[in-house]
Amino acid sequence: PTSMDYQRQLLEELMAPFETKSKYNFWDDAVCKNFLVQFCPNSLFTNTKSDLGPCTKVHDEKLRKQYQEAADKNKYGYEIKFYDHLQGLCNDLDKKIRKGNERLSVRPDDSLLNPNKDEKEEKMVILDEKIKDLLSKIEAAGEEGRVQVAQSLTKEVEAAQKELEYLRNNDDSNPLFKQERRMLVCDVCGAFLVTNDTSNRLEAHWSGKQHTGYKQIRETLEDWKKSRNALRDSGHRDYRREHHRHEPYSRNYRKDRYKDRDARRDERDYDRDQDNERRSSRDYRRDREDRGRKYRED
Repeated sequence: PTSMDYQRQLLEELMAPFETKSKYNFWDDAVCKNFLVQFCPNSLFTNTKSDLGPCTKVHDEKLRKQYQEAADKNKYGYEIKFYDHLQGLCNDLDKKIRKGNERLSVRPDDSLLNPNKDEKEEKMVILDEKIKDLLSKIEAAGEEGRVQVAQSLTKEVEAAQKELEYLRNNDDSNPLFKQERRMLVCDVCGAFLVTNDTSNRLEAHWSGKQHTGYKQIRETLEDWKKSRNALRDSGHRDYRREHHRHEPYSRNYRKDRYKDRDARRDERDYDRDQDNERRSSRDYRRDREDRGRKYRED
C-alpha cells in the first residue's frame, strides 16, 4: 500500500459527513461492514509492522448510523463476521507471540554463550597455583631472613590475586545472548521489549499504533464474549436466535481458514518432497562417481 492510498481513504472519511446523501446503501458490497459494526481493523495499523493495507471499501459515518438504527440489522450477520475476523487476527498474533517466547526461552549452547570459558578457567587455575607457589617462597624467604626477596614476592602475589579476582568477577558472556535474555514479548501486540529499557521508550510502546490497535481488538472481543455469555447463561431468546442464525457464517469462516491452512501445508509438503528428490539425485550421482573412481583405480 502506498501513502497515496492511505491519503485517499482518509480524505473520503473526512468528507463523508459533509455529503448530503451517500450514493450507497449500507448493505452494498462496496461498503465496509466492519466499519458499520464498530471499526475497520485496516485503519488501526497504518505504517506499522502489522500494517494490513488500506481498506478498499467505503467508510461512511452516515451509513454506519443507518445500519446501527436499522431494526433488522441482525439479519445481515455483519457482527458475527466482524468478531470472527478480529478473532482470526488475534489467533495469528498469539501464534507469533508463542514463537517469540519459545525463541527467548531456548538456552544457547554453552560454547556460544561463553566462547572463552575454557581459556578463562585455565588461566584461573594457573594463577591459583602461582599464588600458592609464591606464598611458599615468601614463607621460606622469611625463615631465611631474606626480607627484600619476601617483599618482592609479596608484590607478585598481590598482582596475581588482583588478576584472579578480575577473572572471577568479569562476565565475558556473548553480548548478543545477554541482550536477548533481557527481552520479553508483549502479550498484547507481540512486539519484543527490553525489560530494563527507559520508561520513555516503554511509554512510547504502550501508546504506539501497534499496541493500542491490538489492545482495542482484544478488548472489543472480550466485551463481546462477556455480553454473549451473559445472554447465554440467562437463556435469553436473542442469544438462541442469533446463535442459530449466524452459525453458518462462523462455520464458513472457519472452513475457509482451514482450507488456507491445508493449502499452506500441501505447499510445504511439496517443497519438502522436491528437496528430498534433489538430495536423492545428488546422492545417486555421488555414488556413481565414487564407483567409477574406484573402478579406474582398480
